[in-house]
This record gives sequence, C-alpha cells and structure tokens, in this order.
Amino acid sequence: MVAYSLAGVFWIIVGFLFAGLGVIPIAMIAAALNAQWSIAGQMLLGVIVVLALRAIGTFLVESDARREVPK
Repeated sequence: MVAYSLAGVFWIIVGFLFAGLGVIPIAMIAAALNAQWSIAGQMLLGVIVVLALRAIGTFLVESDARREVPK
C-alpha cells in the first residue's frame, strides 16, 4: 500500500519484476524521498526482524538435524 500510494503503479510493477522482492525497497525509497522517515524506518525494522527470525529458524532446524535420534 505504501509503494502504491507513494510511488505509483509503474514502480510496483518494477518491484514485482524483481521476483516480488523489490516492492519493499521501492516502498522504503519512496517513503524516504517523501520525507516520511517513520514509515521508512518501520519497514526497515520489519525487514530486519523477518531476516533475524529466518536466521534463528534455520539455525534451530540445522542444529536439530545434526543431532540425530538413535533408532
């Protein structure tokens, strides 16, 4: 919604062409260019939280896979 309201349909399509990963950076850039720093910061914080949780989940799955249960 932020990308649509601040950047427009063209930039959303450009973001989708980057496998859907480009919409969040485009929204952050659009928010920063429109001096909406709190929105850009919240999106950046959200990206950091998601990446941290994915890293923790990967670590937990791999550490459990290394510890095989004897049959």
